[in-house]
Amino acid sequence: WTVFGRRDAPPVRGQIIVLADSPIKTLSDLAGKEVAFPGPEALVAYKFSYAQLLNRHVPVNVVFGGNMDGAFAQLASGKAKAVAGKLLGNPALR
Repeated sequence: WTVFGRRDAPPVRGQIIVLADSPIKTLSDLAGKEVAFPGPEALVAYKFSYAQLLNRHVPVNVVFGGNMDGAFAQLASGKAKAVAGKLLGNPALR
């Protein structure tokens, strides 16, 4: 085979988001905790982010919110300690 096309764009990155006053400061602090994801079909927010947690040996309890707003609702209600996703712009303005 031969490669005839290649993606020419910045890498895709997910984020792990916690509340500003959260005691969680590192990924390893999430071990055994609930982490909210929008849903199992979310490529960056779930599949990429969860794969990185597993690769770093950080087992978490997966909570699906149905969409990003639902995942953030899980965080705001205290049912999850973090949200995995991708925020655009300044997260303080969300």
